[in-house]
Amino acid sequence: MLVSRKRYSAVFFVCALLTMTFSSLASPKKTLQQEEFISTENPVSFVYECHPELWGKGSLSTSVEFKLKPKKGRKRCEIAVQKGLERDKPFSLSFRFLVNDTYQYSNQWHSYFQIHSFPDKGESWRCPIMALETKNGKLRMYNRWDQKKISSTKRGSCASNGNSIRSRTLFEGVSYAANVWNQFRIEGVLSTSDNECLKTYLNRVLLSETCGPNTFNDAKMPFFKLGIYKPTSWDKYPEISLKVKDLELN
Repeated sequence: MLVSRKRYSAVFFVCALLTMTFSSLASPKKTLQQEEFISTENPVSFVYECHPELWGKGSLSTSVEFKLKPKKGRKRCEIAVQKGLERDKPFSLSFRFLVNDTYQYSNQWHSYFQIHSFPDKGESWRCPIMALETKNGKLRMYNRWDQKKISSTKRGSCASNGNSIRSRTLFEGVSYAANVWNQFRIEGVLSTSDNECLKTYLNRVLLSETCGPNTFNDAKMPFFKLGIYKPTSWDKYPEISLKVKDLELN
């Protein structure tokens, strides 16, 4: 009886191992090739911050779709693009995006694009350097920066009084349309110096031109995210959908 039990245990272990192996082979990790998502000269890396069922690229589609649905603890569906941006170097980043609703009836904001910075040792994660947000059917973008090596964040992670982080509004109240492709572009130089500038455009119309420091003073280079980020509460809509294509970084 003891031998029989040992044999049964061994067989059960092998079967379980095979099941796990075949399951792993049948369900490979969902990823994108660089050329499927971004056009750029240099190699970049992707970090997938979204449940696999909430983003995808159709076999005949040139766009990547992100979706977000109300669920406790779930506030983002984004792909982070790292190793693409550099400080103190001119760049141009553009993409087209399509939404099926501008949520004019919603006073709760969410974002479609963010530029972030890795904190140095001893620093906390801070609010994004920039984020393309929508609220009440209008687009807006704030810019945050800090020329200090180590940010002081005694009162939250943004530009509150008492923190060393500073902020400005690049634009707000900008109308955009649902069910059509809109193009957003940002160009200039990410820098902590007083001499560099940034420009933003929507559908080739200049939204802002700002000079002065515009990023954090960190050892690592900034990175950006595309997708949906919604830390705010949900209104009556069942989900948010965002399609992105023609992402270019030069």
